[in-house]
Amino acid sequence: AGSMSGALDLRPFADKWNLKSILGDINKKPSVWFLNSFYGKVFKLNKNDHPALIFDCGESDFFFDCNISIHNLLVDKQIQHEFSFRKGGHNWEYWLESLPLHLDFFEKVFSDNTKQN
Repeated sequence: AGSMSGALDLRPFADKWNLKSILGDINKKPSVWFLNSFYGKVFKLNKNDHPALIFDCGESDFFFDCNISIHNLLVDKQIQHEFSFRKGGHNWEYWLESLPLHLDFFEKVFSDNTKQN
């Protein structure tokens, strides 16, 4: 699984993008927001058996803080993943640099899985 500049935790953005109409009021349904964010899904991951993970985010991206939080949580839970950040924002200039890194990651993951089977 991969993410470039992703909204990996929806909770800080409860007033954005009409999310309230989809998930309900965060104050009334905090568990819905938690469980529908990748942040909540991390707690279900097993350090020895989980999908390959890669994500990155630009330092100027409005999702940067939640991506750092996810990285720190994965480190705490000893979940192997690839995370990177560099200068840039939430835009195609940043994503065009990220895309080859993600494609290389998935090519390696798929190649390794094919060799194991």
